[in-house]
Amino acid sequence: MDITLTRDDQNDSRTLGRIEYDGKRFECLELPWRDNKRSVSCIPPGRYEVRITPSRAFMRKLPILLDVPGRDGIRIHRANYPTEIRGCIAPGRARGPNGVSRSAECEREIQADIQAAIDKNEKVWIEIKERA
Repeated sequence: MDITLTRDDQNDSRTLGRIEYDGKRFECLELPWRDNKRSVSCIPPGRYEVRITPSRAFMRKLPILLDVPGRDGIRIHRANYPTEIRGCIAPGRARGPNGVSRSAECEREIQADIQAAIDKNEKVWIEIKERA
């Protein structure tokens, strides 16, 4: 399964973009680029394997991006505003000026799709890129 996250709108407090795979499309929220610093920056563009593992911080299983240079613990999880994330990716149904809406339902849907691919022994990848 191949997921694409394309960033297209950034300011000093947040980055907005789109997540797309298998004909599905979600909005997404990240922090702005701050030199890949832990907990305050979005991650560098690249291609990363995604798995689902237990998260102690969230006390549930969540998708995690593997082998992000200089970082770990990057999750795809629900959040509506930049203050609710620390370098992770938050999916949403629609975007507003400072975040995304209906993030919890999007987290569940994306996680279910990732788990279905894993259950079929498919590797799951996310490619993160800046708008061309």
